[in-house]
Amino acid sequence: MESFNDLYNSIQTAVANDYEFLVSPKVSLLELSENMTCLLTDGNNKYILQVNRLGYRTDAQLEGEFAWLRELNEETGLKTARVFTGNNGRTRQTFVSPEGTRYNYSLQEFLPGIKLRDLDESRILQHLTLVGETAARLHLQSIKRSKTSEPVEAFKWDIDEIVSPTARWGYYKDYPGLNDEQCSVLARMEAVIRNELEKYGRRSDRYGLIHADIHANNILINDNQLAVIDFDDCGYGWYLYDLGSAVSKFSYGLHDMLRSLVSGYERLRPLTEEDKQIIPAMVMLRRLARLGWLASHSENGVLEKEGDDYLVRTCQLADDYLRFASKALNK
Repeated sequence: MESFNDLYNSIQTAVANDYEFLVSPKVSLLELSENMTCLLTDGNNKYILQVNRLGYRTDAQLEGEFAWLRELNEETGLKTARVFTGNNGRTRQTFVSPEGTRYNYSLQEFLPGIKLRDLDESRILQHLTLVGETAARLHLQSIKRSKTSEPVEAFKWDIDEIVSPTARWGYYKDYPGLNDEQCSVLARMEAVIRNELEKYGRRSDRYGLIHADIHANNILINDNQLAVIDFDDCGYGWYLYDLGSAVSKFSYGLHDMLRSLVSGYERLRPLTEEDKQIIPAMVMLRRLARLGWLASHSENGVLEKEGDDYLVRTCQLADDYLRFASKALNK
């Protein structure tokens, strides 16, 4: 992706042409990660303008994301960012850069709030109950729509899309400096997880359209109200993978966090014993996915800042998980 400065004039021109309700829009860069996220101000009004990363999703998959967001806002009461329609009646807009590259972009509602990750520990636990309840609302809508609506276009989060040499976010075995002992324990855990997921299966009450990235930076808290943002990775996967995602950035206190998550989730959607037994596998599967993401994003500074601690703790948790799995198999 070209730099914000290189794209600035193209973005400004596109916005002025594509949204007639804007009077004097001004765009500034908020964050450059997978996508380019910008703040657009128009007088006293604020919006989020997102320029999508190149080549990650097709046009149809972007349209699928926006269609699902619209359904969630209309049918569930979940707080997610509304996507505004442009002059052409579409939510997905495009512009061409000075280098001749076509970019997709969208204009979305600005949602105020503090990221869950930035709260103190006691407040995180309190709000994880709401995160669990929110995930349940999302999943109930997904289950309902699978019976009544045409599937939206989206990619899948099956095991090989999460952990394999061709994994979408990168492969954990490519993590820089991974030693033989660490690789062995993670590989043994991967094998157990694959076996557990194969037994768990993909029934319609277990597998469907999910957010796939409900982590602590994609959850906003505002006056004890919760909002979920960034559906860029939404696709078809195991529903309970969203619970693994919710705690994926934390390495300690996971037992209490999961208890809060499940408590909130079961307010709306009771889980079977088999569901509860698979949650540790979802947590560890997501940690493997994040190791792959860290390995493939070494240029953004996150790997240097927290990667090695995350790897060490993941290996410790993998040991615990394998002991847990061994005990379960020997019952």
